[in-house]
Amino acid sequence: MQITVDVPDDVFETPKTPEQIEADLRQAVAKLWLERGEITAERAAAIAAGAVEKSPGFKEFLRSMPNVGEDADFDRPLDYGRPVVEWDT
Repeated sequence: MQITVDVPDDVFETPKTPEQIEADLRQAVAKLWLERGEITAERAAAIAAGAVEKSPGFKEFLRSMPNVGEDADFDRPLDYGRPVVEWDT
């Protein structure tokens, strides 16, 4: 899961980089969820360190599938679902 947070530039007395804010938020949320008992200590450490494994998306799943033949194996003739009418000229 990815979350975007908008933080005004003038919130901090000392300017922070986006990476510093991300690290602070990761540590804070890991601590909060650990205190609530929602995650284990190991998971909290991984979240705080930014070492959380992202689950692959559907595209990555499809890319991981084996290549099973030639594209020509899957060609189909055009079928419009109705007979072709030929007119006498």
